[in-house]
Amino acid sequence: MATISIVLGTFVAVLGSTILNVPLRDIARDLHVSIANASLLITSTAIAFATLLPIGGWLGNRYGRKKVYCIAVAAIGAAGFVMLFEQNLGTLVAMRVVQGAAAAAIVPLVMTLLSDMYESERRALALSAWATANSLGQALGPPLGGVLTDTLGWRSTFAPVPIISAITLVAALRYVPSDPGRVVSLQWRAAAGLTFGVLLLQVAFTTIAQLGVHSPLVWILALAGVACLFDFSHAIRSAKDPFVSPQAFSEPSYMTSCIAVFGATVCFGAALLDTPLYLIQARHFPASSAGFVAFALPLAMAIFAPLTSRLVKRFGSMWTLRGALAALACASGATALVMSGSGNIYALGISLLVIGSGVAFAYTAAAVGTTQSEAGRYGAGVGLFNSLRIAGSGVGAATVAIVLNANPAAFATIFLIGCGVVACSLAATSAYRSLPQKIDPQVP
Repeated sequence: MATISIVLGTFVAVLGSTILNVPLRDIARDLHVSIANASLLITSTAIAFATLLPIGGWLGNRYGRKKVYCIAVAAIGAAGFVMLFEQNLGTLVAMRVVQGAAAAAIVPLVMTLLSDMYESERRALALSAWATANSLGQALGPPLGGVLTDTLGWRSTFAPVPIISAITLVAALRYVPSDPGRVVSLQWRAAAGLTFGVLLLQVAFTTIAQLGVHSPLVWILALAGVACLFDFSHAIRSAKDPFVSPQAFSEPSYMTSCIAVFGATVCFGAALLDTPLYLIQARHFPASSAGFVAFALPLAMAIFAPLTSRLVKRFGSMWTLRGALAALACASGATALVMSGSGNIYALGISLLVIGSGVAFAYTAAAVGTTQSEAGRYGAGVGLFNSLRIAGSGVGAATVAIVLNANPAAFATIFLIGCGVVACSLAATSAYRSLPQKIDPQVP
């Protein structure tokens, strides 16, 4: 029951974000805003999520993982309850930021709790349970959002999160073991540099859809973000107790996992938003039908995530990860061809299934590679890995807004971009030749 209580937090955090992908056009229409502005409901959560993830692990260590986990779950539910009655886009976006910030505390806690609960031989299986919960949240979001929108209106899509959060909170209070907080040093300069660097770069990229790529504000934000990351780099190199060890960025297992998961989630985040918009706008599907077609993406993740641990044990993290990226790139290119050609729904469904399975394999293999690494033994390292994972999803969603704002019919172009990003990730991971070939049972 403790494991179920822990992975439910991941499930509710993911469900809260994906359930809005299908009704996004209805929300934009009823609130009298553009798709680009309405997409802030998706990207704002990802920005807050990715920005605060490196701090989430430290908070759990400092104040007790159970306490922080329960507070975060309660915050997600409370924000969802407020959104049920709110009519203003600005307030809705603010509540989505709250949900993203709370989710940032949940994810590193879930991974470290599961790692502590299971010995190395069963850790891949435990992490596949985490990946399955993540996949189920993504799987149920689009069809549930579509059905609720068609039957009760888009506002009803905010209802499931408060209900599931309440159940999760009760279960966590009862079954998750308490752990005392301990004084853990935090290198504030490095933490601030990383946090603001990630935040400013994501905001800069996201606002391109609203302000344009030539906007001075976009470039000011981007340059400020780069400056913050440079300061972060300098701070961790000169500190006795760095926020993230500088050696982490030369550790093959850790860096390969980070690169791969970022590329995979850029592709997946774009596909998860682009697919229902294509079906609704270009093919004139009702929201519920579009949700069920888009369901193929996360459905494949949910099916194949539990099987990934067997592949990792047999072939090692490296080959599982590279095979997943290769399949993902090919399937993204095939989806672009389907959308730009006949638009056959069956062919589209098959390509989406391959994309979902590729992401499932990449997620679990990257998670195993991270926890095997020295950097992955600490909250900040796990937080940074997940920060890149969530940032990739936000970048993917923002890419959809940017491309469709320039050309409302360029749905296939988005999948071509995803194919290119994954191909670059595959090339980068191939540069690291010393990634462990097999899971070492002696690695804690």
